[in-house]
Amino acid sequence: MRTRLLEKSGCPKYALHAVVACGRRRKAGGEGMVRTGARHWLGVMVSMACVAMGTGCAEDKEEAEPRPTPPLANEPETIAWGACPAFFQTECATVELPLHHDRPDGEKLPVFVARRASGRPDATQLWLLNGGPGGSGADFYEIIDVMAEYLPDFDIYTLDHRGVGQSARLTCPAESAGSPGGAGILATEWEGCFQHLDETWGDGLSAFTTSEAARDLGALIARTRAPEQRAMVWGVSYGTYWALRYLQLFPEQPTAVVLDSVVSPGVQHLSRFDEQYDPVGREVAAACAADPACAARLGDDPWARIETLYEQLDAGHCGLLGLDRPLVRSTLAFLVRGIVSRRAIMPTIHRMLRCNAADQAALGHLYSYLFGEPAEGRGFSQILQNHVSLSELWEVPTPSNETLQARADAALFSPDLGPWFADVNEVWPRYARDEFVDRWPETDVPILMLNGTMDPQTPIETARVAGERLRGPGQTFVAIPRMVHGVLLMPSPASATLSCGAALTFDFLKDPGAAPDTSCVDELPPIDFELSEELSMILFGTEDAWGDGPPQRNDAASRAVGVGAARLDREAISRRLREVRPLGEDLVRRRSLR
Repeated sequence: MRTRLLEKSGCPKYALHAVVACGRRRKAGGEGMVRTGARHWLGVMVSMACVAMGTGCAEDKEEAEPRPTPPLANEPETIAWGACPAFFQTECATVELPLHHDRPDGEKLPVFVARRASGRPDATQLWLLNGGPGGSGADFYEIIDVMAEYLPDFDIYTLDHRGVGQSARLTCPAESAGSPGGAGILATEWEGCFQHLDETWGDGLSAFTTSEAARDLGALIARTRAPEQRAMVWGVSYGTYWALRYLQLFPEQPTAVVLDSVVSPGVQHLSRFDEQYDPVGREVAAACAADPACAARLGDDPWARIETLYEQLDAGHCGLLGLDRPLVRSTLAFLVRGIVSRRAIMPTIHRMLRCNAADQAALGHLYSYLFGEPAEGRGFSQILQNHVSLSELWEVPTPSNETLQARADAALFSPDLGPWFADVNEVWPRYARDEFVDRWPETDVPILMLNGTMDPQTPIETARVAGERLRGPGQTFVAIPRMVHGVLLMPSPASATLSCGAALTFDFLKDPGAAPDTSCVDELPPIDFELSEELSMILFGTEDAWGDGPPQRNDAASRAVGVGAARLDREAISRRLREVRPLGEDLVRRRSLR
């Protein structure tokens, strides 16, 4: 009889309230990472997915002897390509792969794959790996058009990571629209969710790992490419972690690999995620101090002004609006992830410090704009995210819930991911780590590694470890000054040209043997805190982001917050923050590469 998940969790099989008893936490705002919807792409531009900051490089470990890659079929069965569901292009198929690749004749798992073929007989395959963990290949739908334009000789493939989207998505009834938490899973709903997963998968849940997903990728490449056809892989955020695992298992299969916003194995841990935002927040504050217009509002030490704001909030400041320390630090963490949205941080602080009626209306508009609509989803799996994060991307031994809370409480910028995971931190049925976890591949494949220096999700300090560990011929690490998460989606200085991030990526894919031309890396300008009237209206509902001009009537903003009466809907905002991903990129909203 298969072992039950509930027994593995350490909680009584029929007393699942132990999940709540062991993992209880406050209902404060959670982590925010990816929101979709066309109207949000300009103002938010948040980066999806990555892991936390280690305080230094991981201790060098003796590299494990690579386990032989499971043999691939000599005569792979023909894949029957057909029509695609929404957000995939243009041919799609579901391929039955082993649930456990070391048991090829055992239970099968449907893995969904899509491709946009170039029509060229000598085309190169390009496989796109999404982050999250838990993000679907559907998130790439918009940017594939641009990729196809600049890479006309490439067949572009996407797939859903096992447990996501069309690939046996891990889910439970608590995620239904009619449940108390809507798409999000509340602390009180995990009991029933665990029971559903146990009844559905049992021991099979242990197969939803990064290593098995990497074997899926290797098997799909082997089944789809022609003899001598080149195959390349591009991963973003958790997708880089997935790609590195793939290189451990298939060190000679790909022709080249791009790692965009690098998750360094054994160095970054999501359990420390809340500690990595303050360093980037301090850089934003320093940029404000160096900007005459910003310094005129917040002085020569804007960081001290943020500390003052928290002291005032603790004393009840701006109580009508309902602001407090956890909500504000989660908001600032949300904003600091985006190239455009980080420009709104200091006007937001300025208005919160003053907090008059007009400020409350403008802040209400901002919260309504950022968090008023649920994420589109596109097959994202919260359960797969938890499963991989807690099993592979967490510290060992597991930090206590009190430690996770203390890390968030100590920060001025924090997504509060640790407190959010406290619901399940101590009781999740983690799978056993295999010999590839926290290890690096040994490969001669050309690799381009890209990371922004102001990326709070994959911090530059931990991303650089990849450049130190992968130093072979054609393996290059490039730091992009002032850039956030998702270098491919770096904004371009001119609408008719490719951004530096896109140019570096596409040039490498066309010729992996050539040295990258990094002359463009400094093209991203310093942070500009003077928002245009158009952008101010989008974010704050007024033409003046700072609110220092003559009073403006803003009925929309007033209705959003109910100045003089209503408070912010904290629970609704928390649910929106929970819908985004620590190790993912906002590929839908930030789809313009030019």
